[in-house]
Amino acid sequence: VFEYQPCFLHLKMVLIDDWVSIGSCNFDHWNLHFNLEANLEALDPGLTRDVVASFEKDFALSAETTLEDWKARPLWRRVKQRLWGWIDRLVVNMLDQRN
Repeated sequence: VFEYQPCFLHLKMVLIDDWVSIGSCNFDHWNLHFNLEANLEALDPGLTRDVVASFEKDFALSAETTLEDWKARPLWRRVKQRLWGWIDRLVVNMLDQRN
């Protein structure tokens, strides 16, 4: 995982061979069930080159978080993440039961 350092980016880009997906959709239960977000998908060698150049520039300005870094995060951060994960599941379950 790489964290872009200069600022927060909401944009998501996926590059697989010559297939590119660019947009704001997160692949999580909120966006797949509740939110209205979109991505643009394209098969274009020129766009692929531009996306590769963008990735290379962005990775140079990013800090890598390794699995070892993640496992070594402080206890308070792990507790906070666990709590918010539990609240997230609770809210999604409540919203799913509306129908």
